[in-house]
Amino acid sequence: FATEREKEMFLKLTAVSGVGPKIALAILSGSSLGELCLAIASGNAKRISAIKGVGRKTAEKICVELKDKVSALEALANASRKDGPDARAPIVRDAILALSALGFNEETSNKMVSAVLTDDPSVSDVEAIVRKALARK
Repeated sequence: FATEREKEMFLKLTAVSGVGPKIALAILSGSSLGELCLAIASGNAKRISAIKGVGRKTAEKICVELKDKVSALEALANASRKDGPDARAPIVRDAILALSALGFNEETSNKMVSAVLTDDPSVSDVEAIVRKALARK
């Protein structure tokens, strides 16, 4: 594994019933660690099932079993480590804080922001992220 984080994700994936080392490696090589964490955190099984060798049911099982273990903030940290400095990390953090200030708990805020970024990765400002997150609720 290139990084300790990849190894940790591999171990998390193989802990899911029905996911062996072969499928776990296919998942890790089929997307970046940040994308994978975002997909899991937002419950985007469609993104995971697009990887060769991973079916719809397996992808759904991965999302359900690992959703609590992977947060949007961790996904952003993984994305910035792998792909260089992520200029959006402070914006996403601010969006999560704004949603928390509006009365959502941190876990819900993470999920809402992850869903917005998964659906529309081009969103680049706090207001747009918060607006889209609230529109989805």
